[in-house]
Amino acid sequence: MLSIKENLKKHKEAIKRALSLGSIMLATLICSSFLFLAIIIPLPNNLKSPVTLLLKPGYSSHHIADILQQNNVIRSKWFFLLYVKVIATNKKLIAGEYEFLPKKSLKQIVTEISKGESIVRKITIPEGLSSKQIVDLLNNEPRLSGSISEIPKEGTLFPDTYKFKYGDLRTRIIKAMEDKMTDTIAKLQPRIPKNGLIRNVDDLIKLASIVEKEAANDSEKPLVASVFLNRLKKKMKLQADPTIIYGITMGSNNLGRELSKKDLETDAPYNSYTNFGLPPTPIACPGLKALEAVLKPAQTNYLYFVVNGSGGHSFSSNLSDHNNNVKNYRELQKKK
Repeated sequence: MLSIKENLKKHKEAIKRALSLGSIMLATLICSSFLFLAIIIPLPNNLKSPVTLLLKPGYSSHHIADILQQNNVIRSKWFFLLYVKVIATNKKLIAGEYEFLPKKSLKQIVTEISKGESIVRKITIPEGLSSKQIVDLLNNEPRLSGSISEIPKEGTLFPDTYKFKYGDLRTRIIKAMEDKMTDTIAKLQPRIPKNGLIRNVDDLIKLASIVEKEAANDSEKPLVASVFLNRLKKKMKLQADPTIIYGITMGSNNLGRELSKKDLETDAPYNSYTNFGLPPTPIACPGLKALEAVLKPAQTNYLYFVVNGSGGHSFSSNLSDHNNNVKNYRELQKKK
């Protein structure tokens, strides 16, 4: 019979052998995993065509791995997680909207997500919208996030096409629009003529906003600007329908009906039929062409214009010709 001392020694040796065997098995497992990783990493995925996936903020790495595997973006969820935790330089997976292409490797997929190389979208803000309408447009873009707590002042947002990624803040685009309008006006300010008709930047934006709403296209803007500047010079009322509409809606929406005789005769701050000069504020956010048209209008003696039924306007320098243009337009409408 073995003594207690000999039994202890025997058990210790057994434990050592077990630990040694375990170490060998663990090392084999690790080596096998890295061997499989070395094989898997360069292999392309099984995608047949590009796929767009949304990885939302708060998704865990396991959730992301599940989504990628289910959509054939990666071959193995577990090798993806192992690569992220052990090999990848940047282990943070960034939320976003991604387009994954066929033949991308595991390394390329992880790099794309960890660098946040998500889809860059564009949103176009048309000229002539009010600040309220622009905010509504941004609020209706579901890929943007955050709320706009205050409607920016009228005429302070520059209409253009702006880039964004999924989850970008709406306020970031508002700030970009404000900055671009500030930069644009700073470049145009030295060109304001010293004729007293446009006294400052505020006047420039006010008249440009009216031109933006009245002109049918960019080529008409210098002509429309010349009409209003000629009327200001002669101390005539502007008689611009869009100013009345803005006074009624305050830029929140379109009027949805024709202006009535009562609308034209009601004395209100934005009624340019009852008040001389420019309105209290801009009535929209003008673009560059409208701003430049006010600074460099066409050289005309026009005082009137009316729609011609062909997508433009008929211009005239006296009331008699204007009335004939109105008559021609009404006859055209009757025929239609």
